[in-house]
Amino acid sequence: MGIPNAAAADSFHLTVPASWYELELRPESAGPALRAAVRSRGASDPLLRDQGERLVSELLKVVRAAQKRGAIYAAGTFELFDAVPVLASVMVSVVAIPPDETGDVLSQLGTMTSREAEEPGGTWRRVMPVDLPDAGPAGRVVGVEDLPVTDEMAIRYVVMHTVIPIPGADGALVVSCGTPNLPLANELLDLFDAITGTFQFATSEP
Repeated sequence: MGIPNAAAADSFHLTVPASWYELELRPESAGPALRAAVRSRGASDPLLRDQGERLVSELLKVVRAAQKRGAIYAAGTFELFDAVPVLASVMVSVVAIPPDETGDVLSQLGTMTSREAEEPGGTWRRVMPVDLPDAGPAGRVVGVEDLPVTDEMAIRYVVMHTVIPIPGADGALVVSCGTPNLPLANELLDLFDAITGTFQFATSEP
């Protein structure tokens, strides 16, 4: 997948589970692509077929929020476990350091602080450094946040944002994983960590 305005590394690779599908990010194609994926899965699963339009609606909200944030890649899954829909997604976005800011992206992230939930089931976050096997030092924010999907509506999500500096460029890629399935937070955070751990930069030069 290409990285806009990058020099030393102009593309990247990220491995997601084989059962996941890629989300089409172009506004004119997102709805049809998601509906086709739901129909394909629902052909052999009546429960999934019955809830297909609701799943498409939820996933489209995530895609539209991602488009506003400069997403360049997305993938996701929806599965039914004991008739309960489980949704998860991963998105890669490009971020740049504002012209009036100093320091690199990781030092900017270092100004954020962790915070605990103020009430049971409330939002929280933890900020930490990580070292990715094939991409090196990165920063990470893990927690539960309210993801805005419209000006009036937000959905509470378990999230893992990993900020990875782009070699040879003033900016970073943010790998954002999320799920609205709060009861499965620990299991899905382990999965998100494994997916992000496959990230690596590449270049089109020989």
